[in-house]
Amino acid sequence: MHGMVAVANVVMNRVHDHHFPANVCAVVYQPKQFSWTNKRSLRRMKVKHTEEMKLIAKLAITGLLKDITGDAQFYHANYVKPSWAYYMKRTRIIGKHRFYRLD
Repeated sequence: MHGMVAVANVVMNRVHDHHFPANVCAVVYQPKQFSWTNKRSLRRMKVKHTEEMKLIAKLAITGLLKDITGDAQFYHANYVKPSWAYYMKRTRIIGKHRFYRLD
């Protein structure tokens, strides 16, 4: 569940940053940003997590979700080595993901 909270935090951190679109849908569906938005990934999502995802989304949108990422706007899995990560400040490691922000 921490992973879902962290991803919601990243989305909302982007919404509140002038470098990104100002609404959740525009942030989430920016091309090549979140792999989980492609149709194949959406089909594989576990139905048992649907209610948790809805609650986390509601808390995030209403501003009631605590940011556990350290104001991160980016993240990647630990098995990926994106070139952009070297130019950003790493803020947290949560599970198998590393989180970053622009400084």
